[in-house]
Order: sequence, then C-alpha cells, then structure tokens
Amino acid sequence: MAGFVGTTTKRRTGLRMYEKKLIFLLDILGFRKLIMSDPTIQELERVRGILEEWSYNTQSSRTDFQMTVLSDAFIVSTNSTVASLANGLFSTQGLWWAYLSKLQLPLRGVIHVGEIWHRGNVVFGPGLIEAHCLEQKVAKFPRIIFSESVNELLQELNNKEFKFYEKDYDGKYFVNVFSEPLWRSGYEKQTGMAFGSNLQLCENVVKGRQKTEDQGIEEKWCWLQEKWARAASD
Repeated sequence: MAGFVGTTTKRRTGLRMYEKKLIFLLDILGFRKLIMSDPTIQELERVRGILEEWSYNTQSSRTDFQMTVLSDAFIVSTNSTVASLANGLFSTQGLWWAYLSKLQLPLRGVIHVGEIWHRGNVVFGPGLIEAHCLEQKVAKFPRIIFSESVNELLQELNNKEFKFYEKDYDGKYFVNVFSEPLWRSGYEKQTGMAFGSNLQLCENVVKGRQKTEDQGIEEKWCWLQEKWARAASD
C-alpha cells in the first residue's frame, strides 16, 4: 500500500511552492443539465444556499482549510492528518446528502493526497491534476473514492473501528454515505434529520427520477440504487 507522511511538507520548483495536502475534489453529477435547462430562481437559490451553508459550516472552525468552487466542482485542501480526514468526511457526506435531498443530484469525487498550491481562489499543482484524472476516469459513479495515497490514514481510522468506507466491485474503496456514524456526525448534526430518513430519501429520489436514454447516466443511477437497496436490507 502507498503511504505518506501525515505532516505538511513543502517543495520548491522554480518560483512555485507546493504543499503536500489532503485533497477533496467533488463534482455534482447532472449539474450541467440543470444549468442548461433554464432552471427556476428557486432552484438556483437552493444551489447557492447549499454552497454557502456548507462553506460556512466547514470553514468556521478550521484554520488549515482552503476551498475553491468552480461551477459544479469543489476543491478542498487541508492538512494530511487523521483528524482532517475525519472532519472532511463528515462535511463531504453532509454535502452529498444536501444535493441529493434538495436538487436530486448526487456527488462524485475523489479523496487524494498530493502536492498543491491553494490560497483562496487560486489553486494548481500536480496533486490537483492527479485527483481530477481519478475523478473523471475511476470514480465514474455517484461515489467518492479514496486514492492509494490515502491508505495510511484509512488504516489509522480503521484501527479505531470507524466504519465509513467500503470496497467496491472494482477494488476501489469509497465513502459509505449510508454509514450511521457519518450520518450522525455529518448531515444529522447540520439538519436534525434522524438516521434512517436517508434511506427513504434515497428511495424517493431513485424511484421518482425521470429515466433517460443515456446509458452512462443510467449506469450511475443503477449503481446508486444497488447501494441503497443493500443498505436498506441491512
């Protein structure tokens, strides 16, 4: 397994300076279609409200946190520590459910450790490019995967019996958004919605959506339906 040092390190290349950071790269599936289909003012207000609330809740108590939002993409970087990973998972799971409940749109993404320069709205670096490639080519479904660079942190959390991730059929580990500890520490804490209501919410969205002829889109929803059905049967 690939590991990494759990402290911030810096590398200078010419005039650039990168830091080794924990990177959360998230993408809203279906966002482009929503924006291009002449959305209502209410829908746009919900988009803005989710972004502002999530940004405030995540940043208000964090000094090591940087976030950039570009259309349907969220780029978050923080220190590569177990505590930062746990806090990021709580926030990420809350955001995943917020978009599913208010806009019926799930998230896809990747959690990665890599070298990045991130200050406010300015963000670049090889770690970001690596994360983007993984999000586009590997994540595929409405899941947030862990790259191999996060293995060391995952092992530390796993030793504490914090059940928050699963291994998928393709061997990739991903965030289990149906995890009760994550729900209680994330979305329930932000909204007051009791654990268990997430299953009903997901069922309503999956069964109530309008199907398309796009095979790629249908595969993504079928993946989510399978995960929901398994969680509901546990």
